[in-house]
Amino acid sequence: MRKVPTKNRSNTRECSLDYLETKRLAFPRLFFLSNEDLLDILSHSKDANCVQPHLRKCFANIFHLHIAKTPVEVVTSMQSVEGEIVNFPKTVRPRGMVEQWLTSVEQAMYDAVKHHLKLGLSDIKTADYINWILQHPGQVVLTISQVIYTRQVNDKFDPQSTETDTALIQIRDQMITTINNVCSLVFSNIEQSKLLTVEALLTLQVHWRDIFEMLIKLHIRDKSDFEWQKHLRYDWSDKETNFQILQGDASFPYGYEYLGCSSRLVVTPLTDRCYLTLTGAIKLNLGGAPSGKEEKNQQGELYFTSMMKINCFYLGPAGTGKTETVKDLSKSFGKLCLVFNCSDELDHKDHGVVLMSELFNSIFLILYVWYLRFNRIDVEVLSVVAQQLLTIKTAKDAHAQRFTFDGREIKMNLTCGFFVTMNPTYSGRFELPDNLKPMFRPIAMMIPHYALIGEVILFSVGFTSAKVLATKIVYLYNLSNSQLSQQDHYDFGMRAIKAVLLMAGEIKRSHVNDPDLTNEQSEEGIMLQALVESNLPKLLKEDSILFLGILRDLFPQADKSLHEHGNIQQAIKRAIKDLNYEYWPTQADKALQLYNQIVLRHGTMLVGGAGGGKTVVRNILQKALTFLSNIGKEGSQNRITRSATVDVTVLNPKSMQITELYGAINSDTLEFSDGMFASVMRSYSKTHESQMTTEKSEHHADHWQWLVLDGPIDTLWVENLNTLLDDSKILCLANGERIGMSGHTRILFEVDSLVNASPATVSRCAMVYLDPVDLGYKPFLNQWYRCKLPNTLSQSAIEFLRELMDFSLDKGFTFLSELKDPWHMPVSKVNVLQTLCYLLSTFLNYLDKHGGFGEDDQRLTAAAGNNPPTTSGSKYYTPSEELVVYIINDKKQYYLQKNPKNLRQCFIRIYIFCYVWSFGGGLKREDNFEDDNLINQKEQVKIDRDPITQEFDTFVRELFSSNVNYAVYLPPDSRMIYDYMIDLNTFVYHEWESLVPKTEQLIKSENSQTVIPTVDIIRYSFLITALLMHKKPVLLTGNSGVGKTLLIEAMLRSLTLPDGNFVRPGTILGDILQHNATKSSTTTKLVQTTDLPVENTEGGGK
Repeated sequence: MRKVPTKNRSNTRECSLDYLETKRLAFPRLFFLSNEDLLDILSHSKDANCVQPHLRKCFANIFHLHIAKTPVEVVTSMQSVEGEIVNFPKTVRPRGMVEQWLTSVEQAMYDAVKHHLKLGLSDIKTADYINWILQHPGQVVLTISQVIYTRQVNDKFDPQSTETDTALIQIRDQMITTINNVCSLVFSNIEQSKLLTVEALLTLQVHWRDIFEMLIKLHIRDKSDFEWQKHLRYDWSDKETNFQILQGDASFPYGYEYLGCSSRLVVTPLTDRCYLTLTGAIKLNLGGAPSGKEEKNQQGELYFTSMMKINCFYLGPAGTGKTETVKDLSKSFGKLCLVFNCSDELDHKDHGVVLMSELFNSIFLILYVWYLRFNRIDVEVLSVVAQQLLTIKTAKDAHAQRFTFDGREIKMNLTCGFFVTMNPTYSGRFELPDNLKPMFRPIAMMIPHYALIGEVILFSVGFTSAKVLATKIVYLYNLSNSQLSQQDHYDFGMRAIKAVLLMAGEIKRSHVNDPDLTNEQSEEGIMLQALVESNLPKLLKEDSILFLGILRDLFPQADKSLHEHGNIQQAIKRAIKDLNYEYWPTQADKALQLYNQIVLRHGTMLVGGAGGGKTVVRNILQKALTFLSNIGKEGSQNRITRSATVDVTVLNPKSMQITELYGAINSDTLEFSDGMFASVMRSYSKTHESQMTTEKSEHHADHWQWLVLDGPIDTLWVENLNTLLDDSKILCLANGERIGMSGHTRILFEVDSLVNASPATVSRCAMVYLDPVDLGYKPFLNQWYRCKLPNTLSQSAIEFLRELMDFSLDKGFTFLSELKDPWHMPVSKVNVLQTLCYLLSTFLNYLDKHGGFGEDDQRLTAAAGNNPPTTSGSKYYTPSEELVVYIINDKKQYYLQKNPKNLRQCFIRIYIFCYVWSFGGGLKREDNFEDDNLINQKEQVKIDRDPITQEFDTFVRELFSSNVNYAVYLPPDSRMIYDYMIDLNTFVYHEWESLVPKTEQLIKSENSQTVIPTVDIIRYSFLITALLMHKKPVLLTGNSGVGKTLLIEAMLRSLTLPDGNFVRPGTILGDILQHNATKSSTTTKLVQTTDLPVENTEGGGK
């Protein structure tokens, strides 16, 4: 194949990019697609359905286009994510260039929204309001309702009349009646899209009810009064045949972007003032920069700060509604809101590409661009961005029709807007340059009105006692924030409150047929259960006791829980059994808590120290979901089945660079390459889109996609997920691309601490805290008894092991807890127990393979009948099988075969040896050295070399001496208990020193690079090898320079024998486990196995 010159390849690429840009210029929404997505569309341009998977990236809420063949293909309607279908007034022929007929689809969308708005305005005059709601699209219902309310107030205003207050009272009373009627629809049998519309409508109607009450209270009679003008108002202009949005002295045309049945933000007085500031900024061609800060006046009262000093920016707590306020304002204007999360990987070229796409789209649509964490961009880049924004602002101030941006002449749409959020004091933020500050009007967001927001949300989901319940919830969260311990994973802010309210709504909706559902005590019971299920998973044990006490005081008359979890609990029990785990009530409860969280929220963190069962709980729920027929829905119709699937991808974010995690742009080719996280998200998104476009949604409603981030969290990488974890559900990449997340995708974190996470990250995720103390070590131990012991071990022998464990474990853990800083690194009880069980398994498996536990080894007899070869090696046998062959050839009978009654005493010796090295093997030693005089001394004198190890030696001897049945099997007390090993041929203790070669033998080796086999090297090599041969990981701890690396290198080289044997005499395992049979040649062969060249690398003693 002829190699293409680099210059030609570069020219080809430039031509391709120019071609793609011409397509984007023809239909600017294609700027929202990556090059790969656009190429996919262009390569299937003859297939109109090729655009279906990419519609969500181009439009606000068009998920699917209905294409009919009559007999030619025509686009007849559009469908939202919620399933709402809106017909086009005029069909569109999907023929010719893709960008051309997509432009026609865009215009058809505008025409359809405007047509249905006019139709809804006409029909509401004669139709019943409830029927009218169910007959029209959700966007029409919300917009026309506000037009009617605005007209009702304006019609009643009369500065000269004294009847204005009476008229407004009548409107308010009529509104209350309407709200009650609409509220009844929440529990009626209506489509999901209509239910979402009703909830959003109730949210807006409650706000209008409050406006009416304010006008009545202040006796407002003039439509020009500021108390009325400060609110968002809607009207239809017959002169301009257009819907208008009014606030203050500003007027804006409606955008007609199709928004579907999206939710609406609860409007509070703070929201109104923020709207007023933002719309004023838009009118003055300024951007808005909402941040948040708690400001107090001289009386200590919180107030809203909105200074006209355009160089002022304020810090605010997470969860105050900065992002959601602007997004809701764009919905009020009927316009697309593009959310982009900035990162320090974004340079001025990348930002120019993003800004260019926004400006090009502004040619044809009004686009609100919302930059999250704007000051995370490098200050040098921000200076260039300031010049770019100044170019746009100058063109807008001049009302220019066209202007030059980055060397391109483009059209200007004067109604485009830019908004940013900032958190100046968070880690990784930069101070804004002076030339950028004047571009934005500052807005300070204070603490939101929790009680009002809670009341409106509860009312929208059907609670009749919403005001009382909201007040109790706010009081509860204030008490929890002040009375409970301060933990990094605790969050009692607005996002946490909203999650509780939505969970309460789901619980109530699941009992829609309950006749007592509207009873106040029943509603308190539902709220009590929602509070428990939302908050207990994240609380520490001591905090949960206090939290439950506060709940009992706030809800003393609440009915017992109505919501049962029978199906998922049954699935969890079955999953535990299938996974061969030990059933443990606290662990099963954590799996249920995790289920409740992932059903409600798409970001969940499993927090807790090592050994708490985070991964096990995730595995249990993953398996349990495969037994549920419907994800996230429980009812009598559910049956245990295997119809559900769970795709899981596990990443360690700290094992890679941020560019490897999210992706980066090649500085030479300017091509963007996905990182691991971005690649998985893209794959999940495409899988979901392809399923939705090819199948009915119910066919895959039980398909989960989990992306698990298992590793420490810090702000350097997790802040890039802010838009993904909040309601936007968008992953923003450095090249300006935005990847949406499907409704079945979940982001799970497994972390031990959130000390490095910002409050913004914590508030966006649900929390499940798993304390290792709550789980304990018994589940692991019980599973080890049940699954990890040799099958040939009798039940009486297992019970004897239980007896030894019960006798010594708790006492050993108590001893360790009383020591002051005994480890080089934190070690949990489970870690110690795992080491003990792994070492015991090593010895027991060895005995099982070599003579059994006191009975004839049937495998040896059978193997002998098969005439195995006289030579063995890893080419034909595993290490365990090699021993069988070796024993058969030697016709050897083992100790327990000759002395089956000594099984208990053998077990005691083995257990003591393993106990010593599991509980004491990781203890610090202050003088970790080997002295030839100490190693080779002939006097059997016990040497007190280190206080910690001496104390442990005394503890072990006193512990097992306290039981006369165990005392006789302790090693001699002339030396430290660490100095003895067990010969499994005789079950007699031998000193490790017996394996240390003499000086003369070391000299004869004639190798200057020989690793000198000391006591430490021999015993540690044995322990490491024994664990590795059974596929158990090993961690060596110790100060630098003590020989950890050298030990590992020597041990690994000793395993690479020419014939592949691991356990023959002459190997570390064979020399120790068969010490008595091979002691005559042990010293010579040990020198041979360690007499290997070791590379002298710098830092090898680490």
